[in-house]
Amino acid sequence: MISDHLVTSTIEQQKCWTCGKPATSRCAKCHTTNYCSVKCQKKDWGKHKIICTPTRQNNTADFLVKAVMDDLFPEDLDTLADFGLSNCHLQEQRTYLMSVYAGLIKILGVSSKDLHEWQQANELALHIRKTYEDAGASSGYYNWFLKNQHLVDSRTPKADVSQLVRKYLSAEDKDKDMDQLEPQEKRLSVWLYIVLLMGNIPRIEYDIWFHFGFCTCKSQRIESDLGRIYRTLIDQCTLYEFYTNSESQTLEALLRLKNIDGIDALKAQGVVFGYPNISVYHLKQYVLGEDVPLQRCIGVDYGFYLCRDNKSRQKLRKIYKQLFGHVNFDILQLHQACISGTLYKYTSQFVVADANLMKNPYPLADL
Repeated sequence: MISDHLVTSTIEQQKCWTCGKPATSRCAKCHTTNYCSVKCQKKDWGKHKIICTPTRQNNTADFLVKAVMDDLFPEDLDTLADFGLSNCHLQEQRTYLMSVYAGLIKILGVSSKDLHEWQQANELALHIRKTYEDAGASSGYYNWFLKNQHLVDSRTPKADVSQLVRKYLSAEDKDKDMDQLEPQEKRLSVWLYIVLLMGNIPRIEYDIWFHFGFCTCKSQRIESDLGRIYRTLIDQCTLYEFYTNSESQTLEALLRLKNIDGIDALKAQGVVFGYPNISVYHLKQYVLGEDVPLQRCIGVDYGFYLCRDNKSRQKLRKIYKQLFGHVNFDILQLHQACISGTLYKYTSQFVVADANLMKNPYPLADL
C-alpha cells in the first residue's frame, strides 16, 4: 500500500512535492520526498516510484506515466511501441494521443498498473474507450481517439522505430539491432537520429544528452535550437560523416562545411557541438537528472568522495541543485572554482554551502 510508505514526522521548512503546501510527512522508502497528505503522495506515486524504488523492474507503463506527469514525450523506444506512439508519424497525432493518456492518468486516475495490464492483454483501445465512456468524457482528444484507435490496437503492426533511420544506414547495418552497431560512436549517433527524427530532444538522463553537447545548453529553448541544427545536418551528410566527425570532435567543422545556419548564435551562448571535456557537465547531469549514476570524476572534483553515507551525498547534491537554479549561477565559473580549489568560496556566494564537503585536491602542485 502507498500509505505504508508514508512516515509522519515534523519536517521543518519543507514543502509538499505535489501541491507546494507545508509538508508533514516523507516517503518511508527513500526519505527524500515530502508530502502534506496521503492524497498528495498517491497523486505523485506513479512518477515517484520510478526513482523511489530503483531496484524495482520498471515497465513501459511506468515510463509513460512519468512522461505524462512531467509533461514530456516519452523517449524510451519500447514505451513508444507498446502504447502506439511509434505509429504516430505526424506531430499532431503524437500530441493528441499523449493528451488521451494525460486525461486517463491525470484526470481519470488510471494507474501504471492498469495501463500495463491493458497493454499486456492486448486490450488497450478497449479499456481506453470504456474508461472515458464510464466517466462520461467527451473531449476533443477522445473524439479524435475514436477515429484513430487503430494506432494503439494490438492488431495493427507496430511501426519499428528503426525504420526511421533505415535510409541512413549502410546495407550491412540495415538489419542489425541497435546494440549490434559498431563502433560505439555510430550507435550513439543512430540513437540521436531516432530521437531527433521523432521530433524530440534527448532527455537529460541519456548518454547522448551529454555526448552531443546538449549538456552545455543553458535552457530547454537552446537545447531545442541545437536539436534543430543537428536535425538539419542529418539530411545534408551521411551517417558515416556524422559519426566520424563526432568521434574526432569536429562536428562544428562539419556544420560549417554544410553551411548550417545558427552555429555562431549557439556558440555565443556557450554551446559545444559534441562532447565537452570538463567534468562540470557530468555534475549538471547528475544533479538535475533522475537516477543518473555518480561519475568517478565528479566524485573527486566536486567533493562527493568525502560523503560517508547517502544522507551526506544527498545533502551535497541538493546544494549543487540549488546552485544550478540560482539566477546568477555560471557553470564555467563553477568549473574554474573546481580547478582552483575554491568550491566553497564560489558556491557560498549564492546558496548555503558546506565547507566540510566542498573540497577537492586542487589546485595540483607543480611537478
